[in-house]
Amino acid sequence: RKETQRLQRELELAKMQAKKEAERAKEAAAALSTASSSQTDKVKELEVNFLRLEDELKGARSEIQKESDRADKAEASVAELESARKEIEDLGNKLNAAVSSSESYSSELENVKKENDILKDKLEK
Repeated sequence: RKETQRLQRELELAKMQAKKEAERAKEAAAALSTASSSQTDKVKELEVNFLRLEDELKGARSEIQKESDRADKAEASVAELESARKEIEDLGNKLNAAVSSSESYSSELENVKKENDILKDKLEK
């Protein structure tokens, strides 16, 4: 009978310990669930941030491409302007040469006219 009572007490103690362990297990499971939920929320937040940053990166790349295109156009315009400037400079040089030649011919013509007048005067006398 004593043995039965002792076994009953041990059984009661074992039941209480099992209850405590079950309670601890429940608390641990709840904490784990909360942590898991929190981690899931963090992962979702990181995914959203990643997508936002990816969109910003695409926008930045697009802006860089636009600026690159503008720079290319500007370089082409500068090259065209430089070419036009050289053409104008060449035309100016040709004009100056033509004016100089014209002045030279004009001077020669004046000399020829003077000589002609002198010859006319001589012929008339």
